[in-house]
Amino acid sequence: MLPAKPMVADDSAHGAAEKLQAGKFANGDEEKALEIQAEALTVGKGLNGTGKVPLSVGFAKGSWLQVGYNLCTCVSGAPLLGLPFAMALLGWAAGTLALMLGFCVTLWTSRIVASFHEHKGHRHIRYRDLAAIAMGPNWGKFYVWPCQWGNLIGALISFFIQAGLSFKAVYTLLGGESLTLTEMIVIMGVVCMVMAQIPTMHALWFINFLNLVSVFIFTYMTVAVAIWQTCYYKLPRDYGVHGSPADKAFGVFQGIVIMHFAYGNTLIPELQATAKPPSIVTMNKAIWMLYAQLTLTYLPSAFIGYAAYGQAVVSGGGSFLPFFMAAVPTEDNPSPKWALVFINLLVLWNSICFCLLYIAPVTEHFETKYMNDNSGIWAVKNWLIRTVIRCAYIFFAALIAAMFPYFGDILALVGALGITPLDFLLPLAMYIFLRKPVLWKKILAWILLIFYVIIMILGAVAAIRGIVLDASHYSVFPNLAP
Repeated sequence: MLPAKPMVADDSAHGAAEKLQAGKFANGDEEKALEIQAEALTVGKGLNGTGKVPLSVGFAKGSWLQVGYNLCTCVSGAPLLGLPFAMALLGWAAGTLALMLGFCVTLWTSRIVASFHEHKGHRHIRYRDLAAIAMGPNWGKFYVWPCQWGNLIGALISFFIQAGLSFKAVYTLLGGESLTLTEMIVIMGVVCMVMAQIPTMHALWFINFLNLVSVFIFTYMTVAVAIWQTCYYKLPRDYGVHGSPADKAFGVFQGIVIMHFAYGNTLIPELQATAKPPSIVTMNKAIWMLYAQLTLTYLPSAFIGYAAYGQAVVSGGGSFLPFFMAAVPTEDNPSPKWALVFINLLVLWNSICFCLLYIAPVTEHFETKYMNDNSGIWAVKNWLIRTVIRCAYIFFAALIAAMFPYFGDILALVGALGITPLDFLLPLAMYIFLRKPVLWKKILAWILLIFYVIIMILGAVAAIRGIVLDASHYSVFPNLAP
């Protein structure tokens, strides 16, 4: 593969892109504009902000279905297990409102981000590139880049924790006793090191298709077991939000942050780089596919999980999977062990798929810097560089996960500091300053922007407070129960 040369799209493609984004084409001419853009991108004239196409991306190959499979893995999966916990912190009314608000706003902001992927003759394949065109290069380099990487690293660590907990749950259900959680996380790290040899983000689409199927299966199996347990055991349910005024207030912000983390989607530019032209059209179809899937999985998990267990889910550590093993009197009436094993295996698989996708933007930076674009992706030198970089990164994340495996607390803090800026603040700022909308839309965007700044600050404070309150129970390399 020859290195790409920095170029700018020709005048017709540039003009078509500008008019298309500004909405100045009539309906009959919009298709023509998309064709002009697609032609320019196909011949290599539409490039990212640096003018260099990374080998490890798998640039501009994916159909909307293939991109959609990757996008669904980026967002959905194990985070839905935390939705009943967030509902318990908020109660029925506020919880439902927060869940719907997160759904609607992130659908809008995801489409905003996708719409700026092709801007002024360039394809911007990284979040920091988008920030640079909206707010200047320093914002991209010194704010958005650390923010995104903090989110990616924090999310990767939290999913190694979830993978270890699910693995240990399976091990315990099958009668195992000797292996610890630390050893489970180490095993998951080794598995991810092997699977991380898949060279490009685009090439993950088939694995993520299987993951999408598994998400539907474990969601509805989880919901079915919750319904079965609450009906069979006639569990008492308390839906009140309890505690001191301070506990309630901080719980509200923590719950909102967890819900918004569940919609967190900080890889749109990176995944859109794998979409075939016209990438904006391809990505929009993938986004609609994602939110259809979220409707069918998040709503049942949040509402039925909370309805089944009520406030008791708060003691589950941010996930209601522990209730399948511990929340019912299993001595006399054992739960369906086969279902619990299968659900945890699917959650384990989802966590692995998530890790494979979320290591890509961080490792791509170093791979682009050190790999030789003149050689093939499987050239010995490139393979060695890719293997060392990815294995070192996975080792670091797995080590931190084993040392500090507290899933719920990590989710809340990562959601506040990493996802809120990238999923809400940056897209809304781009919409206001680059799109220049009509007055009422501009006012709405400013209201949401200010609201989410407040949510980010208070959510971070609430997450840190939760960590401090739980700190007395923390230890290094603990062998937590699943």
